Amino acid sequence: MAEGDASSSAEQPLDEKSGARQCAEGTLDVFAVIGRGIVTTTDAVVSAVQYTAYPIKEGVVSVIDGTSEYFQPYLKKEAVGSNEVPTFRYGT
Repeated sequence: MAEGDASSSAEQPLDEKSGARQCAEGTLDVFAVIGRGIVTTTDAVVSAVQYTAYPIKEGVVSVIDGTSEYFQPYLKKEAVGSNEVPTFRYGT
């Protein structure tokens, strides 16, 4: 029976972790939390910049289009009113 006890203790896995392994896992956990925080913060900043910049960009494009249409009216692509079109009549 002494042999059975010795072989069973050799087969049992060691569940205890060394101090170095615990320190390394803790350090990696800290780096993972910091990395996830950086990624989340970067995503939030990019999203905020996009939502802020879009209306500004649309305003700038609108001003540029309005200025171009003012100086070059043919760019409006509107139908010309009936009173602005010259007509030619023969007779009366």
